Amino acid sequence: MPEERGLYPKMHLAEQLAYLGELHGMTGEEAREAALRWLDRFGLADRRDADLQALSLGNQQRSSWPPRSSSDPSCSFSTSRSPGSIRLPSMS
Repeated sequence: MPEERGLYPKMHLAEQLAYLGELHGMTGEEAREAALRWLDRFGLADRRDADLQALSLGNQQRSSWPPRSSSDPSCSFSTSRSPGSIRLPSMS
């Protein structure tokens, strides 16, 4: 992940993700719900009201992943080598 994440360092994390979701065409409610789902998925739900600059570098990098991916990715990759770390689209 790049050092410069293109996110707002003084904005609350959940608010920032919801704002970016709205910029991509989601309604306010959809964007807020998606932001909370992403934060939960990336283990950052307890930091949702924290400013980005208050997070560790690792958590800042994790928080930059949701805005870089679609709201429902058909294919995602992880640097983890655990089973299921690569999800491919279904062929049906």
